[in-house]
Amino acid sequence: MDSAGPAWMDAHARPEARSRAALLRSYAVAGAAVATATGVGALAVRLGLGQSVVLFYLVAILLAGSKLGLGPSLFGALLAATSHAYFFVPPVFGFPTDVGDILAVAAFFLVALVVGSLSARLRVAAETAERRARHAEALREISRALSGADHPADLWPVAAAQAARALGGRALLVLRRTTDAPWLACGEAGPVPVDDVDVHRAEEVIRSGRPAPWADADATTLRLGIPVSDRAGLRGALLVERPLGPAWPPEGLELGEAIGLVTSEAMERVRLADQTQRMEVESRSERLRNALLSSVSHDLRTPLSVIVAATSHLADNGESLAPSERTGLAREAEREAGRLNRLVGNLLSMTRLDAETIRPVKEWQPLEDVVGLAVGRMEKALVGRSVSVHLEPGLPLVPIDALLVEQVLVNLLDNACRHTSASAPVEVRASRSDARRVLVEVLDRGPGIPEDQLEAVFDRHRTGLVGGSQGLGLGLAICRGMVTVHGGRIWAENRPDGGAAFRFTIPLEGEPPALPAEEVEESAAREGAP
Repeated sequence: MDSAGPAWMDAHARPEARSRAALLRSYAVAGAAVATATGVGALAVRLGLGQSVVLFYLVAILLAGSKLGLGPSLFGALLAATSHAYFFVPPVFGFPTDVGDILAVAAFFLVALVVGSLSARLRVAAETAERRARHAEALREISRALSGADHPADLWPVAAAQAARALGGRALLVLRRTTDAPWLACGEAGPVPVDDVDVHRAEEVIRSGRPAPWADADATTLRLGIPVSDRAGLRGALLVERPLGPAWPPEGLELGEAIGLVTSEAMERVRLADQTQRMEVESRSERLRNALLSSVSHDLRTPLSVIVAATSHLADNGESLAPSERTGLAREAEREAGRLNRLVGNLLSMTRLDAETIRPVKEWQPLEDVVGLAVGRMEKALVGRSVSVHLEPGLPLVPIDALLVEQVLVNLLDNACRHTSASAPVEVRASRSDARRVLVEVLDRGPGIPEDQLEAVFDRHRTGLVGGSQGLGLGLAICRGMVTVHGGRIWAENRPDGGAAFRFTIPLEGEPPALPAEEVEESAAREGAP
């Protein structure tokens, strides 16, 4: 990183850290200004303007005070009074002996002192105002940069980079959460290994509670430690280093302290934002948990109630019932048991998705086999409906976990059955979406989905969004999870002529294995069959 410092580093060469040569040069310039005023005054006397000589000296002193500082301006005032007395007050080329002339020279000297000190003070005030403006601008830039960080891992490198830019050097942030926690170190580009020397310096800065400058033992690097912290025990130090030169000036220490305060405030803001976000997540999770328990109890009670009623009726009145009635009750109990089985399976699948334990075992398989198995599993639920399956000729093998994709199709078919009339037709289609994806669709002729709910139907806590149906609605949420782990996308649309369409894509990643010649001939014969 470029070690060239900001403006205050260059300005620091003026009073405290100024070299002897620079100091002598400023006094020489003040003397030259007085000498110039003397020459101009001599010329003015020859032109009959002797009364203006004092003004020439005062202008020189004013310039010396405003440009060179208090010391050179006072030196110039003394030199100007002496030169005025020697060259312009009788006797010329000698010092005055008359009391009135001596008092006039003394008065001029006092005026010169006042002019010089005032001009030097104005210079200091202007420098202070300029420095504060630079500091304010630097702090605005730092605050703006830090405000864009919403996480500690994002905030720390930004804080180090901004401190390095403002103070002119390289910066490192060293911190830890508690006295027993390990130290962390973050540079301008991100986390870095922790060095014991940096930890020792950070501990010293934390104990002092204020910016602390020091020089390294090798006398090649100058460092500045700035304490930072939040209100939850996170404490550390910004360590800024630059090549050895003049000591850190007071204005540099002031800016460093301000940077520490701004960084600490940003750390506290990020901590509170993270805490608020965690509380919101916990609150939302609690609401979802309550909705889940409520919906699960409803979904479990419904099939259980039907099963209990049907089996009880069979047990109590089985001998007096007609065979068709006994068969109907048994079929009803069987249907509800299947529904209960799907619900429990969905709950287990959602638990696995939440825990991120579902890992698809992909194999290249024909999609028609998976579609056939899914329709077969839903055969009893689809009784009385027209079910059509349309698979585009020449569909390639797809890399899928057959069990997961079959579950997606079963859930979509079950959703179509629950939200449409008992005789409404259902369609399953599959085609090439493009060169790298296969599109699968499940279409129904139900009431459709409200436009503002097309995305919400995939939320796990959705209940009764379509057709007044009640229940948990985990099926579509599981569909989204299982399609997502395949790298695909699932969405819902309303069909122009009525009904809903659920579509999902399966990426074609990699190259399918070559089929044996017998399977190729069998597949070609099947596609060519009427």
